[in-house]
Amino acid sequence: MTNYSQAYQIKKYLCYSILSVLILLSFASNTYSAFSQDKKCIICHINRSEEFLELVADGVFDHELTDLVSEEICYSCHNVSVNDSRATFTANHHPVKVVPSSAVRIPLEYTLNEKGEMDCGTCHTPHTGKQKDNKIAFLRESNKNSKMCIKCHVALTQGPKYGEHRINVPLDLLSVDPEIITSRGGKLGDGNKIICETCHITHGAQKRKLLIYYEEGENFCSLCHEDNPSKESVGNGMETHPIYNEDIKSAVPEAWPNGRRIRRAKNGDFTCQTCHKAHYGYKGQLAYKNKTGEMCVVCHPGRTSSPEDEVKKNHILTAGDDETPAVNCISCHTAHNAFYDPESETAKLLVKSNADSDLCYECHSDKKTDNITIVELSGNHPNNMPFKEGIQMRSKLRSLGGKTGTDGNIICNSCHSIHDSKTKEANLIISKERLCLYCHDNQNFLNPISAANGTHPTNLLPKKATIPKEVLEKGQLSAMGEIICLTCHSVHSAQSQTKLLTFFNNKDEYCITCHSNMEKMLKGKHNLKNTAPNEKNILGQTVGESGMCGVCHTAHTYGREIKDKKKDVINQVCLGCHNADGIGADLGEEKEFNHPDNAFLTDKFRLYSLPIYTENGKRVVRNGKIMCSTCHNIHENEEYTIQKKLLRIKSENVSGICLNCHTDKKRIFGT
Repeated sequence: MTNYSQAYQIKKYLCYSILSVLILLSFASNTYSAFSQDKKCIICHINRSEEFLELVADGVFDHELTDLVSEEICYSCHNVSVNDSRATFTANHHPVKVVPSSAVRIPLEYTLNEKGEMDCGTCHTPHTGKQKDNKIAFLRESNKNSKMCIKCHVALTQGPKYGEHRINVPLDLLSVDPEIITSRGGKLGDGNKIICETCHITHGAQKRKLLIYYEEGENFCSLCHEDNPSKESVGNGMETHPIYNEDIKSAVPEAWPNGRRIRRAKNGDFTCQTCHKAHYGYKGQLAYKNKTGEMCVVCHPGRTSSPEDEVKKNHILTAGDDETPAVNCISCHTAHNAFYDPESETAKLLVKSNADSDLCYECHSDKKTDNITIVELSGNHPNNMPFKEGIQMRSKLRSLGGKTGTDGNIICNSCHSIHDSKTKEANLIISKERLCLYCHDNQNFLNPISAANGTHPTNLLPKKATIPKEVLEKGQLSAMGEIICLTCHSVHSAQSQTKLLTFFNNKDEYCITCHSNMEKMLKGKHNLKNTAPNEKNILGQTVGESGMCGVCHTAHTYGREIKDKKKDVINQVCLGCHNADGIGADLGEEKEFNHPDNAFLTDKFRLYSLPIYTENGKRVVRNGKIMCSTCHNIHENEEYTIQKKLLRIKSENVSGICLNCHTDKKRIFGT
């Protein structure tokens, strides 16, 4: 308002005041007209006074001031000179001189001025008695329980489902002392219920939005919702979403995607009103929609992934359908009243504890395997179970984010990371090619120091085997086509009653599926089904239980006892049967004439066509040891080899294989 208009308004109010005094003086001298006999009416309806009309005719007053009823009439008394109106009209009050918005419905009995604007007379009228139950004079009707407010502001009474603050609910539900409200100018309805005037003051409010009084820097919402703002006493943001947090200031943008300004405190802090709106909000009184986490990702943009993302760093979000619920931020998190564990650094506003994967099981209940029977029946990796002897989570995996449960058990977060995955699938802590090996160290083919000799090769391209399509329907290769643990095993969809195998182990055929060139062994002597069906391997399995290959091999160790895995392991496997007490005693080491099985060939310039080996059984082409498999190939069928001795080089007699190494003896050959 300009200085000129202010002066003009003051002039008008002063004129009304002077006029009222003159009329009252005329009453005292009995010089007023018959129509002016009711003093009370003339005080406001001055244009009905003949004395006033005479003053207008004489030019004392501008005829513009003769409106029958106008806001200025009210201000002629309520001009700060009357004691009970000083606080009312020097502070904030309900808007007047404005046309009601489309969100407001003005009842017919609440009048507007000739411009369609609200003024004092919209809510007040002098033609009514004092409303004793509301203790306010001149209201058009009682405003008990904010009845008048609700008549106009109908849309604001629909509750959180429609983005509005609750009303008509007892304040006692929040365990709040009513005096906290009433001492600040607020009111409560019957039964201490929350009403419009609990938060708002129609006249005399000292705060914007006509709010009741609160201290500078005080969180208005926390007057009632004292348990929701983050405080050090309740976990410093662990139990409820943090506010007044320096770390998140820079993460909050200027506006929501719909263009609405994101509100902050004066110093830029995050506040309750950043996410919430008391009125005209989205469902749950939110400042923006959050049905599928849309609101969360505005400030946390790097915490979501979709099925189309190449690298799924976070748990995948889905919209859901009639049969499948949506998966979004609020499936696991809640901004208020979240699970709180003062000893945990991982309780990030979760709806319940996930220390032992309990939250994961809310959706993934089919993955819960807390005893070995369920593991074998469900085809899932053990979960919520202790690590088996010889298996432990290595420190490297822990440094990458791997976790164990409260009792040190395996849990979902031992392998999975909900928000910090660096892999392309399944939210794994580390790539599928390497993850298993960080706990199953004894099966780590790449680590000869800790690996059990005889474990199936992994992380290399298949050379002696062909992986058929039926294996890859459930099994996987690495991105480079290498054999990995998941080629044979499945963590969550394995065949029941197997060792987490991708397809049922029908013994002989299981290995032969990839090693098809070994099918010829089925008819040979080394298929103990034909020669020694009761012989057991190191795991106590008969050939009927382990299959033909399982006599010498299991998937993760040799099938025979290895007393010293650093020394001649291949020979130890062979001599497990070919010994004085074994089923192959006729060819055992007790025989008088056996080729030395421990000879070391040191001719570094010579390449041998027959295999030689390092002590732990790795094949080399020079500087290696002679072992049983240097000359013999048990993966042959006797029908195809000389004298049925499974020799590697086919010849009319045994000398053919001898001369491969003993070349200097060729001159006596045939003599």
